Amino acid sequence: MSSPSPEFTRRTVLGSAFAGGTLAIGSSLAAAFEPRGEFVLADTATAQSKPTTPKKYDLKKSINLWAFPYPNLWSLEKCLKTAKDAGFDGIEIFEQDFIADAHSPAEIGRMVRDHGLEILLFQPFRDFEGLPEPHRSRAFARAARKFELMNQLGTDLVLFCSSLHPAAMGGIDRMAADFHDLGELARQYGIRIGYEALCWGRF
Repeated sequence: MSSPSPEFTRRTVLGSAFAGGTLAIGSSLAAAFEPRGEFVLADTATAQSKPTTPKKYDLKKSINLWAFPYPNLWSLEKCLKTAKDAGFDGIEIFEQDFIADAHSPAEIGRMVRDHGLEILLFQPFRDFEGLPEPHRSRAFARAARKFELMNQLGTDLVLFCSSLHPAAMGGIDRMAADFHDLGELARQYGIRIGYEALCWGRF
């Protein structure tokens, strides 16, 4: 007696079609990621048995001078000594930090280096991008003066913050052009530019 023919329904047909489609897609992906040339996929068990060495980065630890009671209670020398003793590689300095100090920028830079530290960041530079004239020219002149100051301090990284200037006009092309021209100016002084997007910035 012959066995009854299997009953085919729309559900079973669609299920078979989807299953076939899944297999086809899987085969296509396998082919797409098939190694070429000398590249060989490692055996999973072998790869898991080999210890992995985490990648190391040459990072430096810095601390902001605002972390210390300076200049109200501590001298700059005490701040630098404390930072060094705590294992920091450098400090982040605000312009207000040395305005309140009797030493010149060059003297402060030497003082930092005498303590075995670096000035890893000068900050902040505010209200730069997206400005119409004459504000734009004034912002670039201000940047040039800050770069000269940084050369005296002996640091090469400055942090620009997103603009809060009431005259700022925004516009991605305008701001991109501003930072392009700023980069050309900074290169003349050997300065690198960092950018902080303030959550309360205008754009």
